[in-house]
Amino acid sequence: MTATDADRSAADVIWDLDPLLPTAGEEGITRLLDDAEALLSECEAWRGRVAGIDADGLVALIAALASIGDLVGRAESHAGLAFAADTTDPSLGARMRHVDERATRIGTRLLFFELEWAALDEAQADRKSTRL
Repeated sequence: MTATDADRSAADVIWDLDPLLPTAGEEGITRLLDDAEALLSECEAWRGRVAGIDADGLVALIAALASIGDLVGRAESHAGLAFAADTTDPSLGARMRHVDERATRIGTRLLFFELEWAALDEAQADRKSTRL
């Protein structure tokens, strides 16, 4: 017997979240966040020096920031979607909170860039960004 459209419901929908992770489950989430934290030192090397950054340095910094954003975003998406699929599982809620806490710590360490970039006058920012 085949199911008809009337027989299907949202309960039949199962998300395949595995493509978000390099390896399945908790290990994959941890690896994404560890990889993001490993890139932090590359970014933090520019702390206090954003005003003097050249075009090549800015490209490298923005690429590292984008990579960190991708890694953290994938971990957050996986944890959030897994919890949304089963909000009755406390381990999934705990995983989501853990990922949020690590993501917040990572974001806090990167805040210097936004603050230093915002401190540039408009002409400086324009000169730096037009060289990209």
